[in-house]
Amino acid sequence: MLLADELVHRGVSIDVELVLRISLLHDWAEARVGDMPRTAIRYFGAETRKSAESAALADIVQTLNNHALYRALYENYEERSK
Repeated sequence: MLLADELVHRGVSIDVELVLRISLLHDWAEARVGDMPRTAIRYFGAETRKSAESAALADIVQTLNNHALYRALYENYEERSK
């Protein structure tokens, strides 16, 4: 948030709301499965981490009205498409 605000102040076009939403969604998933250290990813594989976090997020948002929006934002983050 601080970095986004600083860049906006310097004239860079950034969607601060999107930054905050994706940051929170990323942490929601990790609240269920933990934050896997890089060294663990070497042994378990990046796909295992992604699969676990994606399943955790799906469980968290499944009953919400905007579940599709939240899952899409999370998937965009994981794919680094936004």
